[in-house]
Amino acid sequence: MSDLTQIDPYTFGDDELLSHALILSDMCQGEAKDVVEGMTPYQIEHFVLGKIPPVGRYHQCCLEIRRRLEIMQNTRAALVRLMEKKERNSGEEAELTEKREIMRGLQKEVAVFKVLADRYKPLTEGRRFDDPALQAEYWDQHFGWRLAVGFISGRVPPDLIQSIACLHESSTTRLFMQRMLKTLASGENGPARSQIEESLLTFIEEYRCVENVQRPRLPAG
Repeated sequence: MSDLTQIDPYTFGDDELLSHALILSDMCQGEAKDVVEGMTPYQIEHFVLGKIPPVGRYHQCCLEIRRRLEIMQNTRAALVRLMEKKERNSGEEAELTEKREIMRGLQKEVAVFKVLADRYKPLTEGRRFDDPALQAEYWDQHFGWRLAVGFISGRVPPDLIQSIACLHESSTTRLFMQRMLKTLASGENGPARSQIEESLLTFIEEYRCVENVQRPRLPAG
């Protein structure tokens, strides 16, 4: 490897450049093939779904599955057309290989989303995502998460406060924000503020939990 780093391709003539490309290609075939295409199960669970309120994760899984099935259907049709051709040029062979890889990647991701959909579906209790009660819970959690992150990071955007104020009157996030603002306005920035931060940290931990799905709720007292 040390010898490779000493080589400067910008000093090569055309013949040397082409020759060195073949040498590197042969040397790096293993590394070039040892690549995981698409998103990993960990990435899907923790970063695609982990940022979404638990009660909305089943719906997000459904969206992700539908998008991939649509792409898969179009890719499958193109793949079949290419496979049915008795003679294919090099460009078509390359496209056939590409379509196969796309299909494999999509199938792996759909399988992961299906497994997670089965896990999160019980949280909906059989309700559609547009069910008013489920929507109320979803937005309560969504804005609660943003409030927790904003408060602990030191900046709660004004539009977030406005949105929380528009939640239903029994919203735990709305009640929590009202109590939090009264506490801060009174100047009691000692134990009371620490208690608020502890509550928010607990909420964040419950919200992001993906191994054991929970329904986080800020204390409304």
